[in-house]
Formats: sequence, structure tokens, C-alpha cells
Amino acid sequence: MAINRAKTLMKNHFRRDSCIVSIVSFFLFFGGTQNRPFSTPDEGRYMEIPREMAVTGSLITPRLNGVKYFEKPPFFYWIQAGIIKVFGVKEWSGRLLPALAGALGVFFTFFLAFHLFNRRTALLSALILSTSSLYFIMSHIIILDGLFSSLVYGCFTFFIIGIQAPPGPKRKKMALLTATFLALSVLTKGIVAVALFGIVLLIWFSIHRKTIKLLPLYWVSALLLFLAIIMPWHILVQLKNPEFFDFYIIKEHFMRFITKTHNRYQPFYFFIPVLVFGLFPWCGNLLTLMIRSVTIRNFVKSTDRVNLSYLLVWFLAIFIFFSLSSSKLITYILPVMAPLSVLMAYSINRIGDLNLSFKPEIIAYCLFFTAVIIFYYLKKEDIPSEDLALYTHKIQALIVLCWASVLLPLPLYYLKGAKVVFRALLVLTLSQYSVMIWAARSGDSSSIKTTYDYIDQNLGKDIKYISYHHYHQDLPVYNQNLVPIVGGLGELEFGHTQENHATKLSEENFWKRWFSDEKICAITWKQGGYDLFKKSLKNHMHIRDKKYLRSSHQIPFEIRLKRKVPAFCNISLLEKIN
Repeated sequence: MAINRAKTLMKNHFRRDSCIVSIVSFFLFFGGTQNRPFSTPDEGRYMEIPREMAVTGSLITPRLNGVKYFEKPPFFYWIQAGIIKVFGVKEWSGRLLPALAGALGVFFTFFLAFHLFNRRTALLSALILSTSSLYFIMSHIIILDGLFSSLVYGCFTFFIIGIQAPPGPKRKKMALLTATFLALSVLTKGIVAVALFGIVLLIWFSIHRKTIKLLPLYWVSALLLFLAIIMPWHILVQLKNPEFFDFYIIKEHFMRFITKTHNRYQPFYFFIPVLVFGLFPWCGNLLTLMIRSVTIRNFVKSTDRVNLSYLLVWFLAIFIFFSLSSSKLITYILPVMAPLSVLMAYSINRIGDLNLSFKPEIIAYCLFFTAVIIFYYLKKEDIPSEDLALYTHKIQALIVLCWASVLLPLPLYYLKGAKVVFRALLVLTLSQYSVMIWAARSGDSSSIKTTYDYIDQNLGKDIKYISYHHYHQDLPVYNQNLVPIVGGLGELEFGHTQENHATKLSEENFWKRWFSDEKICAITWKQGGYDLFKKSLKNHMHIRDKKYLRSSHQIPFEIRLKRKVPAFCNISLLEKIN
């Protein structure tokens, strides 16, 4: 009877706590997204592809600015297109999905720790993940990796719950949920999800082959479900686009991993500093966890070793996998944030259980911010003047908070104890994140929004926009139309080689349009684009001389509200007023 009451109480705690951590984390990630310009290139890209899907209704072949774009599968695009259909193309609506994905990842981390350990570890794991800098930032940005990592968390969580359940309905249910989330991971970012899952399981089973009851895996049902989810889109897109397999499977998966063709090469140790900064403010706990687990006897409970090894293998296998890759981006490391959060939560709980001092963790925290302050003053001169002017007050506020993070923790620990320090550090962390959100809302120096709004308000909505030797990813999103491009195709090059599309504009045709009655605004990139436009204008004046139209064609109306985004219009503000 008492056991049943305890189980009922645990279920009630789980339901209530999981709802709370999910809702709180969602608002933590969604806050401050309103009116924040889309950042480039990622947010512009991952808004435009779903926008075109929502407009055309074509869900099989992803398109970016009208051309085929096979770098990633469509699950993220489908959800985002549905949101656009309901709420329209808005900055806040575009960031609903990353905030929801972030909250989903926090839920799975809580679920994982609750199952493997206890309620306290689960709550602390959710807190650590949701306030870790990398996860916090990526849950505010429209990017595939946030959704992908959350689905991976779900896959690994359901698997460990299932493998520890006795044969029967629950184990089979967990196997099917594992297959579902693995399939959705594949549909979000590709077959790399299968590689990550397979490597982790292979290593973990090899280590614990004598203690883990592997069978039954219900692999036939799970495999059929997995294939039923992933195969329809892959078959349909291949039938419609014969070039798909070679580009998507060969180039975007295998060639990306083993070659430097994508120009994303970083050294093997690249993810070490990424983890140090990405785990802020908890990175010190990871270091002390490794030291304490080796130097303190019984720091790790014998009954927890199998579960801890699962988390450790999950982290190390994925970390090494991406470290070996020839293509590295900061976001690739997101799938390891959940196991690390649970490991650090376990460490903090064990420190409390064993009545150990938190002084090493606090010193590590202070040293981290000391390094941040030193790094800032060493590199301050390298910050572009435009960015420094835009973010001056925000940088000053962050420096003040960094000094507080260096000077306050140790005195507070000696005077008030660990609990007060923990709350103070949490307040400091949230204050730092609030300043970062404030800074982000001031604008992205690479965003087209300020320039676009100025032109739209002052020169009218009948202006035709053209990207000149640089594709501005957010321009078609704000314009809500495809944008012709002169040169600088970049990642759109492959799509344009597969079909002729009106968005590809030659230099000669651009200048013919420029010197016509059409109202044109050409937007280029940085000083190099500015100089190139002026030089090309001079070389193509013979087109104007054939048919004189407006004097402003010779001296274009320049708009340079941002140094990185110079714009030229063949109609001036004065002409518009007249």
C-alpha cells in the first residue's frame, strides 16, 4: 500500500514538475524575441524556405529564393511553414519553434534525470540546461540544430527507459518512441542522427554487455516504424529531383564529414573552448566533477555507475565524432548538452549529500569571469567600430556584471553559505542574459531590416529589390518576394545549375533594368560591394547614354544606414516627393 502511494506521489510530482519546467523554459527562451531583426545568414535562410513552402504549398522540394535547396531535410521547414500559415511572417512567430524546441529539450532532460536518478537531480538538470549559455542562445535563434538536439534527447531518453524496463508493453512502447524520435531527427538534419545513435549504443553495450538485458528490442516493429516515417519524403524528393541523392547523401553527409569542401574546417580541439563557454555558468562543475569522481571514494554510487556510463558515453562519443569531422560549427555540439547537464546535476547533489565544500566550484566560476574580462580588454581594439558604437551601453553593463561575478561569490559563500551563493549566481546569470537580449534587440549590423524599412517608408512599396554580388538571406523574408541576384550566388549555386531561374540576373541585364523606368534598389555587401557597384556603374554608362531617363541614374541615391549593408536606388527621395 505504501509503495503504491509512493509511486502515485512520484507520478504527481513528475507531471507537475515537468509542466512547470517546460512552461518556464519556453518563456525564458521566447522572451525578447519581439521586434528583434532576423539575423543572417541562418535566421533569414530558415525563414525563407518555410515561407516559400507556405506560399506555394510545395512541401517536397525545399527552395531558397526560388531554387532547389537540398542541404537539409524538411521536418523543420514543415513545422515553420505551418506557423507562418497561422501567424504570418513575423519576427516573434518565426521564433516560436526554436523556443518550443528548447522547452522540449529541457523536458526530455528532466525526464531523463528523473528516471535515472531522482526528482532533485531532474529539477537541477533542467535548470542547468536551460541556463547554459549555448543552449539558451540557440533556443532564441531560428536554426535547425535546436530542434534536432531536442529530438536526439528524446530518442536517447526513451531508449534508456525502455532498455531498463522488463519485457512487455512498456518496453515495446519505448522502443517505438525511440524509433519515432530517431526518424524525426533524420528528417530534421539527416542520417547523422543514425550515426550518433548507433555509435553511442555500440560503445555502451560493449562496456556493459554482461549487465544489460538487451533483448527483446522489438527491432522489427521499431525498424518498420522508422522506415515508414523517413522513406516517403526521401522517395518522393528523389523521384522529382534525380540530382538529390548525389548532392544530399554524398556531398552533404559523407563529403562534409571527410573533406574541407564546405570551408568549415576547425582544429580537433575546437569544441573544447566551445564547451567551456557553452556551459557557462556551470562549466566549473564539469571540471570539479571529473576531479572529485577520481579523488573522492564513493563520490559515485555503485548503483549509479551504469546510468552514469550511459551519459558519459553519450557525451564522449558524440563529442569525439564531431571533433573528427572536417566540418565544424559551434551548434554541432548541442546534442551533448543534455547528458552533461544531468552529470553536473548529479555532481552537485552528491556534493550536498556528502557535505563537501562548494569552494572549488565557486573558485572555478570566479576564474572563468576573470578570464572573460582579461580577454575582453585584450581584444577590445578588434571590435568593429560600428558594433562597438551600437553595443556600448550593453557591453558596459556586461562588464559590470562580470566584475560582480568575480568579486561577490567567495565573500558571499563565507558569510551566507552555498544556497545564497547559488541564488546570487543564478540572478547574475539571468541578468547577463537579459543584457544580451537587450543588445540583440538593438539590431544585427548584418541585418537588412533597418535599410529595408527606410526604403519602404520613404521610397514606396513599388521598389524592386536586387541583391548585388551578395545574397542577403533576410531580404526576401522582409520583402516577402523572391529577390533577383547579380553574382555572389554562394550556396544557391547548385540550385541554379539544375534549372534556369529568373532570380539569377546577369550583370548586363541588371544594368538594363537599372537604366529603365523600373524603380530599382540594389543592395550589396560591405565596402567591397560598394566599390564594385560604383566601378560597374561607370563601366555601364553607355547603356544610359542610349536612352536618357533620369539624372539620378548617373549619381544613384545612396543609402548606408549600416556600414555592412550599402544600398543604391535609381530613384531619389527628392524624386519620390515630387
